[in-house]
Amino acid sequence: MDDQELLMRRITEETYEVDDFSETPVSLVNYFEKRLNEVDYLSLEKYLINEDILSTILFYQENSKCYRITLGETEIDFPSNWSIFSKLNFDQFAFVRSTNDHDYLCEIFLSLAGEVQILVIGKDENNFRLIFLCSKNSEKHLEWIENYLLKQIPKEEKKAA
Repeated sequence: MDDQELLMRRITEETYEVDDFSETPVSLVNYFEKRLNEVDYLSLEKYLINEDILSTILFYQENSKCYRITLGETEIDFPSNWSIFSKLNFDQFAFVRSTNDHDYLCEIFLSLAGEVQILVIGKDENNFRLIFLCSKNSEKHLEWIENYLLKQIPKEEKKAA
């Protein structure tokens, strides 16, 4: 098989993989350039390290019913029934943007993590991780994290949801 046949085969395979066929025309050059630049990470942790995104693991404290985080030498406990922490029993993923942060979570972390645009909690493997998206690329990172975490949910749970 020559290069042209391989290219046509790949284009055909990707065309049939697309779930959402829209009426909007797509630039094939832009599409394949985007696909060429995509990297599949094997874990959320590796993505966060590679993108230089600050995060920490949430530890559940059974005796106080709080989630504890440690940043540097600072430990903070958050009640499990407060703000986005209350969703952790039901969801793999929760986030709050600084623009609609009614519980002032982003302000709490201002001195520890800098100006947080989006605060994300995601479950990777068996741990919940608190992720601080502080850059202008916060929306792009949020999209990647959400897509990654949704892929981790077993198919049976997706059907039930």
